[in-house]
Amino acid sequence: MELQPIFNQQTNLLDLVEKFDDDLAQLTDEVLEFAKKFNNPPLVGIAANQLACNGERISKKFCCINLNPLTDPTLRGHIDKWIIAVNPKISSKSKESKEKHEGCLTWPSKTICADRNDYIEVEYYNVQGELQKHYALGFEASVWQHEINHLDGVWEVVINSKNGKLFGPSIGNNPIKKEKKIGRNDPCFCGSGLKYKKCNCNKD
Repeated sequence: MELQPIFNQQTNLLDLVEKFDDDLAQLTDEVLEFAKKFNNPPLVGIAANQLACNGERISKKFCCINLNPLTDPTLRGHIDKWIIAVNPKISSKSKESKEKHEGCLTWPSKTICADRNDYIEVEYYNVQGELQKHYALGFEASVWQHEINHLDGVWEVVINSKNGKLFGPSIGNNPIKKEKKIGRNDPCFCGSGLKYKKCNCNKD
């Protein structure tokens, strides 16, 4: 089984998994191992439809998320506490949301701009078909929302890191801006807290 990322292509809406069988268990194990071994950059989450299996985009609705490193980004990829979430959905969320800038395997060298709720409750099934509930805050909540967006085919707003141009359809009901130039004295999009002109992040 050969897995490859699908770069620079929006993910598609997936139907719910109905059969919790050996084929699903094998596929989820393969995706989980791919996520653990991917180091450029280390992943904290991956949606199945971000990958192709033997040349075809995966059509099973599941994601893998690493819960342990989420409170300390310096630990990403070093400590594993991964879970496989089949048919995940957000059952409850905080009323307020904030705009977050995120990295994404699908869009290398670019940044995702999205509204994220700080607190969510997630319902999902494990590979054995047993219903699970999970509560997430802060960065972890953003990761869950990011991966579930992929599985639901929600189109992202992508920032070109070189000139700050936004492209792609909106998330939710938030209309995107056709172009957003980042000024030299504006905070850098990478979240470093430095001015854009002084930040040394990759501006390809």
